[in-house]
Amino acid sequence: MQLKGNQGDMQADVRAFVADQDIEYIDEYASVDGDHGRVEERSYRVYNVPDYLAETHQWPHLGAFVHVVSKRTVGQTASSSERLYLLSKCVTAQVAATLIRGHWEIENSLHWSLDVVMNDDQHRARKDNAPANFAALRQIALGIIKANTAKGSNRVKFKKAGWSNDFLRTLIEGF
Repeated sequence: MQLKGNQGDMQADVRAFVADQDIEYIDEYASVDGDHGRVEERSYRVYNVPDYLAETHQWPHLGAFVHVVSKRTVGQTASSSERLYLLSKCVTAQVAATLIRGHWEIENSLHWSLDVVMNDDQHRARKDNAPANFAALRQIALGIIKANTAKGSNRVKFKKAGWSNDFLRTLIEGF
């Protein structure tokens, strides 16, 4: 789970701990990816969780912290970011990297599509089971669109399905 600012003082405490423990990490792993004119370097460090932090923040099954430093270079422009993750068990840094990258693959392939193509964040169903029901329907609709191998973006396919009953029928029959 990514540790964000909305978890109270936990993020600040873990950042301070990681800054103080620059050398005393369990494992370290680095990766470099290059694609579409950009180079991304990531370093992952896994730290044991000290008892005082687990007790202070009441995380009884917290196994490790992962500190990720990312550096992105596009042409002559470089930027960097740091993220923290909480793990329920201690793993190697390479396993942690695989878990974190796997999470972002899901985020990018499903959630990003739902948000960008279907404006998922703008839906205002709030009562009873409506949010879960509409989310399920949007995921089914996106699955039907992605199953279609015709040329064109998902957004274009949604528009075309709204304009043409024949194309809509083709989508449903092809699923």
